[in-house]
Formats: sequence, structure tokens, C-alpha cells
Amino acid sequence: MLGSIASGKWVLHPSYLESCQKSGRVLPAASFEWGNPENGFVTNGGGMSDLERSLAAASFRWRKKREDKRGGGGAFAGFRAIIHTSENRVDAFRRLIELGGGKVLKVSFNSILFAPTTKAPYWL
Repeated sequence: MLGSIASGKWVLHPSYLESCQKSGRVLPAASFEWGNPENGFVTNGGGMSDLERSLAAASFRWRKKREDKRGGGGAFAGFRAIIHTSENRVDAFRRLIELGGGKVLKVSFNSILFAPTTKAPYWL
């Protein structure tokens, strides 16, 4: 799910498949898009948590940005990331960043001596 959101792919509500099956044809996807404010899936509640609403909104926003060419390559376009986590989690984070258009740098943590913060003053 996160990879689809980061890359700006369509994320559809499960009712899309049910509606297509009932009608016997492929229906327009926009009215079933998760996070589309015009279809009411998010605004009508439906027992969604704040996190689910945020993810739905992000899904719609990144798909529209990608479609309109404003989002470029996705949520992480232009990012260069160093992943510092346990080995069993590296691949999941790598896929997410790459699906969103970012690049994961291969760095040995033994070789890092300093990290300049002049371009990221919020770290200070």
C-alpha cells in the first residue's frame, strides 16, 4: 500500500471490484479512488482512523501530482537516502524509497565520519 501511495498509483476502494462485477463491466475508477474527496469514502467516516484518513488523502494527492506532472517521480523524487536499520527491514524501506522515485545510497556506516547539517538546519 505505501509503495503504491509513494509512486502515485491508483488505490481503489474494495467496493470497486464488487460494483464492476455487479454491472458486468469495468467502471470508471475515479469514483472509487481511495482518498478522492468527491466520492465520500473518507469524508463519510466509515470508522476510519486519523492515520487511515491521512494515508487516503496522501494516496489521492500523490496520484494527482504524478498525473499532473507536478510530482515528478513520486513522493521521494530527488531524495538520496541512507537506510540505517536492522537488516531484515532494509529491503522494505529500499523498495518504498525507490518506488517513490528516490535513490538509496550504499554506505558503510564504518566510513561515515561527519554529516554536514548546513543544508538541513532543522536537524540542529
